[in-house]
Amino acid sequence: MIRGILHDPVAYPEPFKFNPDRFYPAPGKDGLNPDPRQYNFGFGRRICPGRYFAMDATWSVIVNVLAAFDVLPPINPTTGKEEMPVPDWTGGAASFPKPYQCRFVWRSEDKKKLVALRHDDVNSA
Repeated sequence: MIRGILHDPVAYPEPFKFNPDRFYPAPGKDGLNPDPRQYNFGFGRRICPGRYFAMDATWSVIVNVLAAFDVLPPINPTTGKEEMPVPDWTGGAASFPKPYQCRFVWRSEDKKKLVALRHDDVNSA
């Protein structure tokens, strides 16, 4: 049911295409498409009590990774060029992306030193 709501082509044009712009107002549009957070944590009495923690923890991980790394497509060993992976999904009641390759490249030596320093602090405690 939730998957059907979040992949409704009327509410979300081209639902399987990555397009974060769909959540911004556009000329001639009445407003935003429905916020997916209204649906993906359940409804009514069965709504997830940890939804705010889950969103905040996810945000924290993403911004920390993006602050330290450039996330890039893998390099094709044959051509030597970057090649975007083709998304593929599992089936069933819960759908997950299948494993794919990417590269994490440090944004700078300063970021690398900062992460190493944090790692040393955690391990010494």
